[in-house]
Amino acid sequence: MGNAEMLDQTLGVIESFRKRSVIVLGDFYLDEYIHAIPLGLSPEFAVPRLLERAREAVPGAAGNVAANLAGLGCEVFAVGAIGEDGAGQRIAGLLNGLGVNTENLLRSADRVTGTLSRIVSDAPHGGSQHLLRLDQERVPSGSGGIEAEILARLGRLLPRVQGLFCSDYEESVPGTGLLSAVSVHKVASLARASGVRSLGSSRRRAALLAGVDGVIMNRAEAQLLGLSSPQRIETFAAECLERLGLQYLCITLGEEGVFCADRAERVRVPARRSELIDPCGAGDTFAAVFFAAMLSGSSLKEACRIANEGAAVVVGKHGTVPLTNEELSRQLKYGARGGGKLREPAELEALLEGLRSTRRIVFTNGYFDLFHSGHVHFLKKAKELGDILVVGTNSDRSTRENKGEGRPLLSESERIEILAALDVVDFVTVFDELTPINLIRRIRPHVLVKGGNYVEDEVIGSDLVRAHGGTVVIVPHESKTTTVGLMHLIKHASDGLRSTS
Repeated sequence: MGNAEMLDQTLGVIESFRKRSVIVLGDFYLDEYIHAIPLGLSPEFAVPRLLERAREAVPGAAGNVAANLAGLGCEVFAVGAIGEDGAGQRIAGLLNGLGVNTENLLRSADRVTGTLSRIVSDAPHGGSQHLLRLDQERVPSGSGGIEAEILARLGRLLPRVQGLFCSDYEESVPGTGLLSAVSVHKVASLARASGVRSLGSSRRRAALLAGVDGVIMNRAEAQLLGLSSPQRIETFAAECLERLGLQYLCITLGEEGVFCADRAERVRVPARRSELIDPCGAGDTFAAVFFAAMLSGSSLKEACRIANEGAAVVVGKHGTVPLTNEELSRQLKYGARGGGKLREPAELEALLEGLRSTRRIVFTNGYFDLFHSGHVHFLKKAKELGDILVVGTNSDRSTRENKGEGRPLLSESERIEILAALDVVDFVTVFDELTPINLIRRIRPHVLVKGGNYVEDEVIGSDLVRAHGGTVVIVPHESKTTTVGLMHLIKHASDGLRSTS
């Protein structure tokens, strides 16, 4: 199978995530980020003094796993216990906003919703540094009946799903974790009886996950379970599979990649090199993508490879941020090309909708094959017509269908990289159809721009743009350079070189 066929197959797996239904059971915490500006030392004590600038909160722990699965397109049911407090209300609201069903998050007056507050010092000229993490937890004064209630909720939900993820985040105050009160063995038995596949993760207590189908852990968690050295990892994995009754085990090893084992094989997948900005939440993202891929029929190796790509996206972001299906597809297709400017059409549609009332959106499209100065001049003129310039470029398949065999000369990845490097371009997107008509429907630009000698009515999408009050602008070519002309020059020069060699 060629690279293109393998990519299409992988993208099909990612798209199938939208057909999966998953329960996330465990500890739903609130991750809070307090951003502050350093002001030197405090006058009272020799400690850093900071001025608070902003606060933000996102779902953490099991909540981040649920948020990632929802972002990937899965139907997600959150099952757990939170307090009847502000943090509990907030995490339920945040999860609902992400599309997670929170009807089975039990509210308890004797429970404090776990809150992990991180104080982050932001440098005046960019960059940030985590200074402190403050955890708020409390052992419930009475947990009577919680296991029975959780098992009853699971019994009603399990016939509706394909997967169950058990997320144990108890790491600082013993007894605060949900799985201290709810038996994983009973949970796993219920899942098996319903034909539901299960995966578990635990910060410090992986042994309590005995009975689930698979366990995912990082190096530190594996060391707590008995991994003494990297050289013993295969022996350690075999022991874990036997001791915990697992079908498979996955260990993430940072720069050394991922090691997976089941009863029949051992798999190593190299790490995905990427820019590291903030590792917070990357483990949850890896676990969510891995599980979604396994539920979609991927092998251990393929699930690890796809999950590596997902984690590579989120470590390049600040804070705990869930992954989306569109981001994962884009990462598989283009890697880091395009940076923050490259967006999928659906993603771009949602983004621009929030900017439409205050920003003038300009759209143009083209092949941009064998990029030259004429393209630069045209794009500069296009940007002058508004505030946000969106450039659509034909995919390789679309270019080939329109231009014939031998085109494009530059792959879509190369064209994306060039377009995104231009300051005048705000967003780049790729369309696979023969024309950009569906893309124009999504973007609904205020200004549609084409270059050359077009008549307005000949411009694809002109009627759509004018129908919602937009305008169509034709920018004459300022340069005599054309792609076809360059191709002829290159061929002529090449023929000349061959004749004298």
